[in-house]
Amino acid sequence: MSWITYHSQSEEYAIQAKSALKKVDKTGAEALYRLAAEAEEKALSALDASKTRTIGITAVSATSLWFKANEFQLAERLACNWIASGNLPDFAIEQLQNILKTIWNEQDFRQSGIEYVRGQLAVSLAGGEIATGAAPLRLVNRKADEISNFFYRIIEMILGHGFRKHGPPSTDITDNFRPWIFQAPPGSYQFSIRLQKPSM
Repeated sequence: MSWITYHSQSEEYAIQAKSALKKVDKTGAEALYRLAAEAEEKALSALDASKTRTIGITAVSATSLWFKANEFQLAERLACNWIASGNLPDFAIEQLQNILKTIWNEQDFRQSGIEYVRGQLAVSLAGGEIATGAAPLRLVNRKADEISNFFYRIIEMILGHGFRKHGPPSTDITDNFRPWIFQAPPGSYQFSIRLQKPSM
């Protein structure tokens, strides 16, 4: 079968996986992402070696699908094999490296025993005193505090707490919903914030 046939199958499985996630069916979504990744790998194998751009796009897609299927080792294997192949355009190598960083971060998170809410907020600071990979600590602290306060306001609203006019959030909020700061790939000065899964 051709690249387009396998790729179309992969897209269909991925659409079904997204639908399963909306229904909070994580197990079903992961199984569908697994099927999507398998189909995308078959699409990758069907490509002529001269189609380097399409190979790059498909390799990134297949790796990402394995990651979404929670198959970190398969995602890591595929990414490393294609990076080492010498047959990928620069954009694909960079994207695969970013996926690998994400995989390694997720593995570290799991080993720590701390769970996080799905998704993250990426923060990028630029201009003024900001340099590539560097920023004044007071500015970073201020921004992190502002974002933490924003998170707490939203959590209070979702939980039906009254609007807090002054003072910090209650300890039941701060103890159960803890924002964490993570290193993000450098651009200007970037970091990402994730919310620890509540224990309540």
